Amino acid sequence: MKTLAIVAYSKAALKDYWNLFDKILKGYVDIKGYCMEDGSVYTDICEDLVLVSSDDMFRIARKQVLPVATFLVISFLVIEVAVVE
Repeated sequence: MKTLAIVAYSKAALKDYWNLFDKILKGYVDIKGYCMEDGSVYTDICEDLVLVSSDDMFRIARKQVLPVATFLVISFLVIEVAVVE
């Protein structure tokens, strides 16, 4: 099975991205998360596909991505939650 790394600044943003991509790709890829808040972004990132949340995170994450990663994608997604009362 292929692997997807999601790199974001905060744990909250990482959770939002994780939930979104888990719904879309469940059963097709294994997902692992990295973020600045907990320092995990400073460990080796060796997944097949790396999804990065911003240009700033790209600058940090690209130093940690091992050569086995086949693609590096920058995501500028806006996740909106609609509240209906």
